[in-house]
Amino acid sequence: MTKKGSYRKWVVAAKMVNEQKMSIYKAAKISGVPLSSLKDFLIRDNFELVPKMGRPYALTSDLEIQILNYIIKMQELGFGLTVLQIRKIAHKSHCSWTICPLNKNAISPEIRAGVYVQ
Repeated sequence: MTKKGSYRKWVVAAKMVNEQKMSIYKAAKISGVPLSSLKDFLIRDNFELVPKMGRPYALTSDLEIQILNYIIKMQELGFGLTVLQIRKIAHKSHCSWTICPLNKNAISPEIRAGVYVQ
């Protein structure tokens, strides 16, 4: 098979993943393209990125934007924040949630404050 033909197979497989919402594994199997090569092709050619595998993000995107805006505001006022100060701000805003982000269960204020006694 020519190079052009094999490239077309990758494009067809990428369209299957993006337009038909087919899994990468199934598209690779149907089109005859290696799975890892198809993943690399999707990432390299700016198609929709492969969904993140592994642990979920600790902070939501809204919370990250709020922290970023605070950092920029403080920097404009002349108070550059250190890395430790940024971590403390992120931890403080992350711990202000009433729902644990890992298991989605409600947490009482006593447990969050660390003064829960049985």
